[in-house]
Amino acid sequence: MKDHSSITQQDLEKGLEGIFPQPDPAFLSRLEGDLIRQASKNSATPAARPGLSGWLQGLGAVLQARRRTALAFGLALFLAAIVLAVGPQRVVEGVLRIFGYAPNVGFVEPGKTRFLAAPVEARQGQVTVYINQLVASGDGTLLSLTASGLPRKKFGQADDAPRPYLLLPDGQRMDLQVMQVAMGDALQAEINFPALPPEVLQVTLVMPRLPSLPAGFAPENWSILLDLQKAAETPGAAGGNGLVTPYTPADASATTHGVTARVLQVAHSAQDTGLEVQLIWDNPAWKTLEGLHMRLSDDEGREYERLIDGLGELSGSVVESAPNNRTMFLRFAPLLAGAKKASLTLDELVFPADSSAAFTFDPGRDPQPGQVWDLTGLPEMQLDVAGVPVEVLSASILGAGEAQAGYRLEFLLQVKPQDSLSIRNFPRLVLEPQNLRSYVSESLPGDQLRLSFALPEMPRQPMTVRIEQVNVLSKDSLQMSWDLPAGK
Repeated sequence: MKDHSSITQQDLEKGLEGIFPQPDPAFLSRLEGDLIRQASKNSATPAARPGLSGWLQGLGAVLQARRRTALAFGLALFLAAIVLAVGPQRVVEGVLRIFGYAPNVGFVEPGKTRFLAAPVEARQGQVTVYINQLVASGDGTLLSLTASGLPRKKFGQADDAPRPYLLLPDGQRMDLQVMQVAMGDALQAEINFPALPPEVLQVTLVMPRLPSLPAGFAPENWSILLDLQKAAETPGAAGGNGLVTPYTPADASATTHGVTARVLQVAHSAQDTGLEVQLIWDNPAWKTLEGLHMRLSDDEGREYERLIDGLGELSGSVVESAPNNRTMFLRFAPLLAGAKKASLTLDELVFPADSSAAFTFDPGRDPQPGQVWDLTGLPEMQLDVAGVPVEVLSASILGAGEAQAGYRLEFLLQVKPQDSLSIRNFPRLVLEPQNLRSYVSESLPGDQLRLSFALPEMPRQPMTVRIEQVNVLSKDSLQMSWDLPAGK
């Protein structure tokens, strides 16, 4: 019996060409995207068997050389490799998770995801509650709402307000897990509930009081019936619930500083453009991705608006996150006629990282308000902050002003970008021996930062600033481009 390292392309073709029929091209496109996702998720896991890594590398060459004529054969082998590496059960849970796309909703799991057939409106007096969206998946239930017509007087959030909940047809109550509230001209709330039972297609949103509002401020005891529809089993099925079939663009990836971005799936509808995008980074010190800016454009130079429901970036567009891995489901305005190529550009990626950098400043025994110390060029003021060079240029002590007693200690820092890596700010630092963690960080032109600490008394002893966490900024853009299908 041959081991994996001795199997040739010819051997594999002979054994499999008669077994696997040529599948539907649309299915292949979606399956290929899922395989790429699964392979990326397992890229950091050591191979389970000797010789498997080399065998997978050889398979990559087969896929590249014969993508059109033997795609079914290559994907079947890739699937077999994943089964060997991660086990059949994980393949069922991961690789077979193939998405459809529901306009105005986003990527969904056919036959499983449920969502509102249409937004729902309820009114009491002058106040209108608008249920913008409810999406129920196997991972949880996300609901977003807007309340308008509230009295135009200032109010604070009531932390002890009774919380909204979902009531199921059988009387079961589902309490919220997380709620975010924003208040301006209207109240916006985004609420995460647990996953609904599989066959539930109707729920009632019960709100003893609108989210976070004080008692008596607005009408209370809301009960709003919400009818859900299940995503069609088959993309393109007839009826208003038919899903759009996504496709996997070829070679839509880019890499910089060990960060690789890849467009896994794309879906086009008359209402919007859906993208599934994955970011993977090599640096183990970068715990997660904190921020980025994204732009979708076409070959005509036209840019497309990002469509964000609810409260924005933290409101469900990022649905999968793992160490050194982020998968995002994004929505943009529909592409215009005449576009033949699309490009997604990611700018200003920010990664939090732990730091052990520190510097000590001695003001002497008799510092004066308004005094400035030039620290330029001192060896002890040259720092390495998460791989980025930083120099402390100066220190100064100012009076806090008539309205506030005490003094203000300021440091001016010069960030020296290394290979387009810079620093956005310092989310966590401490001033010792005062043990101060309250400070102001200000970004200045020319990659400079100003740190400011409020001190109750004039300092007369050495002080140490310890930088415990830093936000590393990648200034290089990642641009992924792909050809649009005819008649998109």
